[in-house]
Amino acid sequence: MYKQLSILIVFILFSVAIVNAANYKTLDVKRGWNDEIEWYSHEEGLKAAKELNKPMLYLFHSTSCGACKRLKPDFASNKQIEELSKNFVMVNIENKETPSSDPKFTKDGGYIPRVYFADSTGKPDYSYNSGNAKYHYFYGGAAQIAQQMSTYVKDHQ
Repeated sequence: MYKQLSILIVFILFSVAIVNAANYKTLDVKRGWNDEIEWYSHEEGLKAAKELNKPMLYLFHSTSCGACKRLKPDFASNKQIEELSKNFVMVNIENKETPSSDPKFTKDGGYIPRVYFADSTGKPDYSYNSGNAKYHYFYGGAAQIAQQMSTYVKDHQ
């Protein structure tokens, strides 16, 4: 009886661990930036973009950044972004994750939040930016990001 109970407990713990491991990446990558959007890590995003032949949108942010904290609920609730995200492989980069310090993603500094549009190989297209003279990839709100997403989609049809 004791042996059977021990085996049952081990089986249950193992099953729970497998389920949690399967969901961990997905839950971790979303980070509250709209759970309806299919978010990817950098590495997963590069693979998906290549397989799907879709452009990428990189969102760089930090958990300790005031501007990021203001943008997050605006972005998460924006239905236009949610719909337009289906045209992109959406990459969510938090804090110092790769590729935060990659020179191609710090063209005018490592400030946050910043948004880059990239082709299916992950190469940023610097012509798509916020129009901010000093911080080209800083967007003041979700509506501005949605507008740029829409423009990018129209330009690449």
